[in-house]
Amino acid sequence: MTELRDPAIGALLAEERAFVYAFGGFGLEIPGATLVTNERLAVPRFNFVQDLAVAPDRVAGFFERALDHYYQRAIRPVFRVRFPVAAAVHRALERLGYHARAESASLHAARAPTPAPAGGAMEVRPAKEVELDRVVELWDAGGPTEQAEFRRSLIVALAHPNPEEELLPILAFEENELVASAIAHGFRGAWGVHGLATRRSARGRGVASTTLLETVGRCLPGPPPLVGLWAESDRLRPRLEKLGFRELVRYAVYELDPSAELAHPPVVASAGPRWRPRRNPD
Repeated sequence: MTELRDPAIGALLAEERAFVYAFGGFGLEIPGATLVTNERLAVPRFNFVQDLAVAPDRVAGFFERALDHYYQRAIRPVFRVRFPVAAAVHRALERLGYHARAESASLHAARAPTPAPAGGAMEVRPAKEVELDRVVELWDAGGPTEQAEFRRSLIVALAHPNPEEELLPILAFEENELVASAIAHGFRGAWGVHGLATRRSARGRGVASTTLLETVGRCLPGPPPLVGLWAESDRLRPRLEKLGFRELVRYAVYELDPSAELAHPPVVASAGPRWRPRRNPD
């Protein structure tokens, strides 16, 4: 497995799972992947098959279990499949109505990111309790119902963090105007920066980069041993490299067409079992 060759991958994947769990989710680990699930936040960001890698002769059984798990909950998951994608996995996903996004997802990590320049025009700091609505304001958690649930879960997670875990909402201001937000989440020494979002009017000026560097360099408690960030756009990867974040692993992301029904394809009728236990003659 890839994460066995680089322990940082395993640590950051565990941190990402813990982040979803902090918002009321859970994970079901089966041979081939972990089914990360959040029934209250039924959006791809919180419902995904993490780090899929399954043997060709176990593909059918894997997808049957995975889709039963999600479809019983009326959830449309996304599948993250390690590169290179096995032909059997690709064919199975296509047959089930899933198609790869045009751009892949990559996990990046840094131990000593490029420091943010001192004396900048932006103020990046942890959000105060009364400012949590500002964090939710820029977070893409789905519709109004999901936004309300996300806010409620954020308040609970901040008030009652689990052991070995810390949650830190971040706000970025420019001339007292909110321009960006993120949530830093620490789990067992590894930190992830999630949901880094910039106001449309503030894009193209390095706001996201400054927010990221200020968060890592000045907002986190102490020098973090490992910080991870996901990139779902090809244009972000060279920027992250310049900031000191190296790519650890890349995935193809498969998603279901919005018009598709949550159902398995028709199954060919079975000819019945080929073996039966011996009957007791008595």
